Amino acid sequence: MVELELMDHYKPQLLLSKRLLQGCLELSEETVIDPKRARDVLKDRISAAMEALSRIIRGNVRDRGEARQIVEEVYRSRALQPIRGKA
Repeated sequence: MVELELMDHYKPQLLLSKRLLQGCLELSEETVIDPKRARDVLKDRISAAMEALSRIIRGNVRDRGEARQIVEEVYRSRALQPIRGKA
């Protein structure tokens, strides 16, 4: 096996990535997600995203920071996590 020398500033990121991956693998073996619950959560997330978008459009928000605050407020009020990369 060939070992590569990494710059010191990459090592913490790789260790964190390795730990996250191990955690995900452990969870995937133990966790069974109820399909109905997953659908309900997805519907709630989509509804929250639509509410945030409509508030941004109605408020004629042009500032990115203000838009982010609206999105965070909507998701926090509904106790949801945003859809990654889409919200």
